[in-house]
Amino acid sequence: MIIDGTFEAFIIGETFHYIKMGKNVNTSTIGVSWGYNNQEELHRENTGRVVNDPSELVKILGEY
Repeated sequence: MIIDGTFEAFIIGETFHYIKMGKNVNTSTIGVSWGYNNQEELHRENTGRVVNDPSELVKILGEY
């Protein structure tokens, strides 16, 4: 999305590796619990948001 001439980017992933990569490049992260790591494991990495259903992901991205 373009906001005020800049882009809003997210790293969306099902493993804590994706979350770590996103944090390393100062990008917002969203964990998805239906992949390799479960919700508890993703929260251990201080994931900003973890969603349990694709419709939740659509809703979050629609906010931007």
